[in-house]
Amino acid sequence: MKVGDVIIIILAVVSSLLIAFLTTAREYDSDTFSFVVKQESKIILGLTVDKGYQGNHKFMFDDYFGVVEIDEGKVRLQRMTTDVCPRQICSKLGWANRQGDILVCLPNKLVVEVIHKKGEEEYGADAISF
Repeated sequence: MKVGDVIIIILAVVSSLLIAFLTTAREYDSDTFSFVVKQESKIILGLTVDKGYQGNHKFMFDDYFGVVEIDEGKVRLQRMTTDVCPRQICSKLGWANRQGDILVCLPNKLVVEVIHKKGEEEYGADAISF
């Protein structure tokens, strides 16, 4: 390996770490937390709450009820009965709290997606998303 090869490898590693840091370290100055629950791209529940909010919210899908738990700027799916969600994998996924984080329940085609809003403007896709 030549000196030029080592320099190129070091530059590639440093630049990729810098890009990873800049894309994940983006903070939002909002005091609110927003998320949506969708089934087959149709919004079932959309909430914007204060970051310090704690509570549960029910939503209905296909004649069943689901519950999302909100705790200080993060959200997760509560356990559903085994006849609704046989393996209970979606309730074991944990918390979602950053923009773009998603929780998915495949048997029921449910998606919980964290979004952030600043005023009326929703933060959407950025250059990294494409």
